[in-house]
Amino acid sequence: MPSRLLDTLDEAEQRQVLAVARRRRFKRNEVVFHDGDPGDTLHLIIRGYFAIRITTPEGNQAMIRVFGPGDFFGELAMLSPGQRRGSAVSLEEGETLSLHREDFQILRTTIPRINDVLTGPVVIPLTQDHIAQLAGTTRPTANRVLRMCEEDGLLSLARARIEVHDPSSLRRRAHKNQ
Repeated sequence: MPSRLLDTLDEAEQRQVLAVARRRRFKRNEVVFHDGDPGDTLHLIIRGYFAIRITTPEGNQAMIRVFGPGDFFGELAMLSPGQRRGSAVSLEEGETLSLHREDFQILRTTIPRINDVLTGPVVIPLTQDHIAQLAGTTRPTANRVLRMCEEDGLLSLARARIEVHDPSSLRRRAHKNQ
């Protein structure tokens, strides 16, 4: 199985998804997508490690997440069309199965439960201190914002992790408040 993302689907449904996915190979330090590119593809990692990088307000590059075999990235492209927020880069030679949004839309008609694959809870293994550092703010400010999101049912806070229940609504709120 190339990705834990598909674990909730039965074997026939997994085969259907994999049949439309495209195999992509990347060299070390090759860009998968750039910040600002159209968000139109989900990547299921078969081999290698990939990083998401952002440019800070000061113009520096910051690596915010690393993904490895069995992981996936770019899933927000399936839920909410728009531009990429950050760049994805291969850290070593790697390989993914990519699923384009148009193919995903077709799969939604033949496998209605595929929506559950992307809208399930997402666990972020970061503390509120980490979130504050990533956002360039203080822990009390990050805590206040996270608590408001928790009250609205978008996420749950636990020790050293945040469980996001509604990624697309959380993303819309973030874009609205920029």
